[in-house]
Amino acid sequence: MASYVKRIGVDILSEVKRVKFVAEFYKQVFPKNTNEETNYRICAMNVDKEKNEDVYDELKFNKYGNVTLVGDLPELYEDVDYTIEAEEKLSKNKAFGYQYNVIRITRQKPTNKTQSKKFLTEILTHNQAETLLKAYPNIIDKIINNDLDDIDLNKTKGIKEKLFEKIKYKVIQNFCLMELIDKYTTEEGEQLLSFSVLKKLYNNYSSVEKIESAIKKYPYETLCNLSGIGFKTADKVILKLNPNMINNIQRTVACIKYLLSENENNGNTYMNTKELHKEIGKLIPEAMHHFATVIKDNKDLYISSDKKIIANRKTYETELFISNKIKELLIKPNKWCIDCDKYSKGLTDEQKLALNNLCNHNISLLIGGAGTGKSFSTKSIINMLEDNDKSYMLLASTGKASKVLSSYCQRPAQTIHRGLGFNPEKGWLYNHKNPLDVDVVIVDETSMVDIFLAKHLLDAIDVNRTKLVFVFDEAQIPSVSCGKFAYDMINSEVIPYTRLTKIFRYGEGGLYWVATETRNGNQFVESTYTGVKNFGKNKDYSLISVPQEKTIDYTLKLYQHLLNNGNTIDDIMVTMALNKGDYGAIEVNRRIQEIANPPSPHKKEIKLKINTFREQDKVMQIVNNYTAINSDYEEDTIFNGDTGTIIKIKGDEVFVDYGDKVIIYGRNDLDQLMLAYAVNIYKMQGSSAKNIILLTPKAHTYMLNRNLLYTGQTRAKQRVYHIGSPKTINIALKKSANYERHTFLKDMLMCGV
Repeated sequence: MASYVKRIGVDILSEVKRVKFVAEFYKQVFPKNTNEETNYRICAMNVDKEKNEDVYDELKFNKYGNVTLVGDLPELYEDVDYTIEAEEKLSKNKAFGYQYNVIRITRQKPTNKTQSKKFLTEILTHNQAETLLKAYPNIIDKIINNDLDDIDLNKTKGIKEKLFEKIKYKVIQNFCLMELIDKYTTEEGEQLLSFSVLKKLYNNYSSVEKIESAIKKYPYETLCNLSGIGFKTADKVILKLNPNMINNIQRTVACIKYLLSENENNGNTYMNTKELHKEIGKLIPEAMHHFATVIKDNKDLYISSDKKIIANRKTYETELFISNKIKELLIKPNKWCIDCDKYSKGLTDEQKLALNNLCNHNISLLIGGAGTGKSFSTKSIINMLEDNDKSYMLLASTGKASKVLSSYCQRPAQTIHRGLGFNPEKGWLYNHKNPLDVDVVIVDETSMVDIFLAKHLLDAIDVNRTKLVFVFDEAQIPSVSCGKFAYDMINSEVIPYTRLTKIFRYGEGGLYWVATETRNGNQFVESTYTGVKNFGKNKDYSLISVPQEKTIDYTLKLYQHLLNNGNTIDDIMVTMALNKGDYGAIEVNRRIQEIANPPSPHKKEIKLKINTFREQDKVMQIVNNYTAINSDYEEDTIFNGDTGTIIKIKGDEVFVDYGDKVIIYGRNDLDQLMLAYAVNIYKMQGSSAKNIILLTPKAHTYMLNRNLLYTGQTRAKQRVYHIGSPKTINIALKKSANYERHTFLKDMLMCGV
């Protein structure tokens, strides 16, 4: 193999040497699986000594006699010469010695049939490569130039669509993306656009020329529209590529959209215009003079008539649609002549009102705290519907919440997405053109429903046919996305509602008493309290005040104690406000796993950068996946929040049993899973466990509020063990998550009804 080393230069201040050399791939050190989808790689490279021996000695070799490359690297292949420009640095871990941080890495593009065949046989058989090149001798150039309209795979025996996609991916990764990396790396060696960003750009624009054109003409729109690329990151890159953009109107537009998006991430649907102007002045003072022009002319923005409020138009129109549809339901009540008293046996007067509201109105709310009998009231509604031949559908916002709803009603329930027939490629099956064909839709855990999901639900409702009942606890945390759909419906006071206030077992149960005090924002323990305090006659709520540094150790001891007393891992759930950090769910899961499911020679496991998954682990799906593969190797759906158990690991495949189905995960799919011995409170909403261990350490003070506390407490079926700082608890009790959001919906509902 031809090889040479060329010294590029030395940064005298930091003594970082830049070198350029040609090397051959030997093996990938991290991640161990070469097929794992990742950006950061550590690779061992062989460097030939035959050429340029006078500078060869400048390279630092590892103890195995090769050179270590680190960085944002493409997948590398054996028997290929790569030209590498890199910085020589001593690893922080001295055991690893010197490493080379890659600035640029390229390989020679095939220029003839022999070179093309050698390249293609890296992924194809000899005969397949011959067949492809016979039909299309310039296939590599055609892929690079995205000139594929005339490709006919009927002419290429043994190479069909799936394999051709693999060929395309490899060509793009080895030549197109490497060319782009070179174009977007500064002379100083700073890589402006990472390999992962370039892959996303290529997926959107399909050629180097189109990417360059888009970044040149519309840099902010091009980069900011990529997932995972925020305005601040894009802004730094763009100004380095073209400093003249510093006062360009595109920068102002992008900054406005970024700030409105951040505002929505905090739950709001609109922003004060003066506040927006102030924030723009902080971020991009050089371009803020375009502000008035942008908000006047940009059709993607909504500005109130007095110019005091600004919002994304899509968000504003979503709340407007919801308001108009609810008003339609209110204006045309479809009254049923049903004797509600016949179905009110055992119900309180408050609970009876829920049945009457359903019969007399097209839309109604059933609201109540923990222990007030929402579930019992819902079952009474179902009995009445079934007895009068009324069709109905039970929905909830998450898979876990739908399973809980189905469990207590003993009837089928599903997520809103599934109920509306959502498919990522085809959209929503049920909508205004194809409405739901049922008499009643009951939606449980409505506080979790965001405005965008609410719009799709209401779009599928025939106001002349279908009634809606929304069931929720107004003290629980609101939706993760923007808006406060459930709370705006209550506070508008235009929608008929039943509020359940009587708490059963309130006097004897410490759990219900503490939860109610939390719900109302009342202090239930002194900030200076230390030790263990039990509440209620049955002592079903225990507050354990320990120093923050002992929180995890105490949690582990308590978890082991509960297991020793006959509880299963499904009977115990640890929950807290955050995922990350020393007291977050990720770290707590790692520690509990060693107790709940320790390693064993009889259990197979698969190690990733963050998690280790092993057979018998309890896991949770953390994103919706509409194209999952089940154990029958058929396409299936699995939802965010669904929990299951790993029943088998076979090679790189992980089989998870969700009760009603087994889903197969490849190694590249495992980022959809997390260990589920501990989950954050947002993931717990809609689900429950026999024993809840609620952690509120001092480190979580900023994130906690009474709604989060209350939601965590009310996930328990029998008992709560609350480990945390009383002072942190009392600070959280003073804060509410629900009513601090700025939204349009309440005022819209109140207007003209």
